[in-house]
Amino acid sequence: MKRVLLLAVLLLAGSLLCGCAVQVRFAAPPASEQTETGAPLREMPGEQNPDEIRAVWVSYTELNPQKLHTKSAFRRRVRALLAPVAALSVTDVFLQVRPFADAIYPSKLFASSSSVVKKRGDALPFDFLAVFLTEAKKAGLRVHAWINPYRVASSGNVEAFSNDPAIGPLLKVKGAPCVKAWDGGVFLDPASENVRELVLFGVRELLETYDLAGIHIDDYFYPTADPAFDAESYEAYRNAGGTDSLTAFREANVSLLVRALYQTVKSFGKEKIFSVSPAADIEKNETALCADVRRWGSEDGFCDWLIPQVYFGFQHETRPFTETVQAWRALCTGENVRLLIGLAAYKIGKEDSFAGTGRAEWQNAPTILADQVTALRACGCGGFALFSASFLNFEQKLSSKVLKNLKDVI
Repeated sequence: MKRVLLLAVLLLAGSLLCGCAVQVRFAAPPASEQTETGAPLREMPGEQNPDEIRAVWVSYTELNPQKLHTKSAFRRRVRALLAPVAALSVTDVFLQVRPFADAIYPSKLFASSSSVVKKRGDALPFDFLAVFLTEAKKAGLRVHAWINPYRVASSGNVEAFSNDPAIGPLLKVKGAPCVKAWDGGVFLDPASENVRELVLFGVRELLETYDLAGIHIDDYFYPTADPAFDAESYEAYRNAGGTDSLTAFREANVSLLVRALYQTVKSFGKEKIFSVSPAADIEKNETALCADVRRWGSEDGFCDWLIPQVYFGFQHETRPFTETVQAWRALCTGENVRLLIGLAAYKIGKEDSFAGTGRAEWQNAPTILADQVTALRACGCGGFALFSASFLNFEQKLSSKVLKNLKDVI
């Protein structure tokens, strides 16, 4: 079978995985008054659910690890990132540990990440994830490992990965290619069972090794709607008797992985959380990215937390904040699916060039994040996540004002 080579490599890859494969069963409000941004206020704007999730993303670029060659220097960087996070009573952190089919931690499966070493595959000077976890625990924060399951490189060619411990074996699999070059980048094919197994092995490795609150994935699914991307995979599916349209075929592939990730995470304990952060545009998720967010939000068994990236102001001409949140609230009906809203801390003080007449809102409204938290609470959401940690800057004048207003409602 075509999977034999990859499975052999993965099973030999580490005693860490104890030689065992992943066993997963796949299942085929009116406002009584207004703030200065126009957000609806409740009578008690500071009121919140005591179980509200307040999260923040920390991307691989924010760790600045290539400039921090010692564990002590990196520890100081982590402390600096987490200080304003703790000041905002954040409960959870999504740390990007595997951005490009690589790892910022010692892995038996994936090469070390070029985001933490000079060259992909170089020896790690220390375990970046372990240091981060130690400091986060001191700050009272839960850490979720944020991975990107399909992206291999934003630039480069497939042949460059022929000796890569994770990607190299996939290049040798016969049949439809598991690894695809597209628009200058390199991506894994969501249709491939080998790809799914690699991702699931990687999640098991993380959860077996580290004390993590859960696993998190973001909005990178299919990189294009162009049929040429996975023409071979779709042709093989049709030749085997498949009748779904290309979009339905792709949605099923992504949902298969999402459900398997959920089940794998839960196999480590029902308290472990699997979360997904899709793009805010519901239609784009379905038509371009092939992420079946309606299903994930309405059916149990796909994710615990759904966190759309609603990075818009109240005055955004085409996608105003409150209406967008309400659309997601209507979509997210699963009994055990909690809706959190991703908020754009990175826009504080900047012109929002795609917001039309609302382009200056993030420059002129010091209560914007506080008002957004109040609005999403009024919609019955379970919390929020801020993108991202390095933009929580209490030293910069405007940011400080926005963040202090946010702190007042938290």
